[in-house]
Amino acid sequence: MSEEVKTTFPISWQPMLFSDAVVGISTNKKKINQKQYLESGNYPVFDQGNNHIGGYTNDPDKIIYCDFPVIIFGDHTRAVKIAKEPFAAGADGVKVLQPKTFILPKLLRYFTIYLAISIKDKGYARHYQWVAKEEIGVPPENEQHRIVAKIEELFSELDKGIESLKRAREQLKVYRQALLKHAFEGKLTEQWRKDNADKLETADQLLARIKQAREDRYQEQLEDWKTMVKQWEADGKEDKRPIKPKGEKELPPISEEEISELPLLPKSWCWIRPQDVSSYEPYSIGIGPFGSNLKVSDYSDFGVPLVFVKNITRNNFTDELKYISEKKYLSLIPHTVKPLDILVTKMGDPPGDAEIYPEDRPIAVITADCLKFRIWSKFSSREYFKHCINSVLIKKQLGLITKGVAQKKISAGRFKTLLFPLPPIEEQKEIAYNIDSNMEELIRLEIDLKENLQRSEALRQSILKKAFSGQLVAQDPNDEPASVLLERIAAEKTQAAAQRKKPRANKKKPVMKKAG
Repeated sequence: MSEEVKTTFPISWQPMLFSDAVVGISTNKKKINQKQYLESGNYPVFDQGNNHIGGYTNDPDKIIYCDFPVIIFGDHTRAVKIAKEPFAAGADGVKVLQPKTFILPKLLRYFTIYLAISIKDKGYARHYQWVAKEEIGVPPENEQHRIVAKIEELFSELDKGIESLKRAREQLKVYRQALLKHAFEGKLTEQWRKDNADKLETADQLLARIKQAREDRYQEQLEDWKTMVKQWEADGKEDKRPIKPKGEKELPPISEEEISELPLLPKSWCWIRPQDVSSYEPYSIGIGPFGSNLKVSDYSDFGVPLVFVKNITRNNFTDELKYISEKKYLSLIPHTVKPLDILVTKMGDPPGDAEIYPEDRPIAVITADCLKFRIWSKFSSREYFKHCINSVLIKKQLGLITKGVAQKKISAGRFKTLLFPLPPIEEQKEIAYNIDSNMEELIRLEIDLKENLQRSEALRQSILKKAFSGQLVAQDPNDEPASVLLERIAAEKTQAAAQRKKPRANKKKPVMKKAG
């Protein structure tokens, strides 16, 4: 037995290799490819996936008939199931194991689950070869029934608790989205607006200030350009003529049709596009470089860090990082990430998980599945727009503009067509503050639920471990030892085999005498 699952069994148990407790049932020429699965049919298909049934088939030639129940073991995934009726096997990694008569199928299934989670995970390699070599103990027959009954009793209580925890987790998700929905429809700060009505500028006034600031910034750049041109001319026009700055393209007005299906906003709010509040700097809204411009071979262990989707979804920009050289970075400057940029995932169902790149991190480069949105912080709240992107309001819009065949993604161009609700700047900050305050409590509750779920799964494994080692129920000295049970079963099989081989007695036909 391996050191991973080394166990001492009670004296009344009979140790043996797992492989000696089962008979392998061949699935040769009876496997069904996943593409052939039906959503419903006459026969279930058992594969190595996590779902109890992978699909269905109506093909009678693919059906496995044997003495049921049998154990289904996922050779790659270590999933363990039990089949109680004729079925078809999935095409890859399915082992069909028929328990021998001296051990209850339900008990052997629980033992198999314990072994599957106890042996070392070999990745996508095959695992049954390791399970087959493990030693198990066969309990006395009466004790087998007691163990199964106790496991089912404890698991039933455990499953009820886990179901309650999962319901609570789903309720938190609903509450989170309800909070965001109310925030971006103006309901969260309704009283705050009333209390501050005489102190606030409207969103239209805010937009006018932003537009004027953009125009002022453009005029500054234009004057700088004129100065550089004069100097260029004075130097004899030896180098290239300085490039004239381009003014921003005027965005088309938002039509009534575009907002017809969006929620009504407070009077002091308005709808905007991302570019309305983006930084005046170049490339303030952009995506990562295409694969040909940034390849795995460019990665290194130091230099300028890269930002991947996992960094955004996990809100972790410090661990397990990849880097590129300073030289490679110079060719990817349009994809630069600065501290406090909003980063968005371009893919998902729907896409659009958003997080703010931390203030204490160095400049980085986003990869192909990421998008950056640099807010003009003088006029807008980053936290407000981050939460807005994470809300159903924006995720619904992202779902509609996501394109692709094998993998759907959003482009920078389509991101710029989104419609955001814009409150006055002070109200943006108030909304972000309220959301963050509530989110802190939600995150704490989510962590508690996650830890409780992990403890529940650990308790399940502890129950299986006790069952496997004979510590779950008390041994009864009146039980027939398992060794006697195996000897009796072996003797019965020998007797039955001998009976089948016993020759039949020859019976002579009576001789008929002729009449005299």
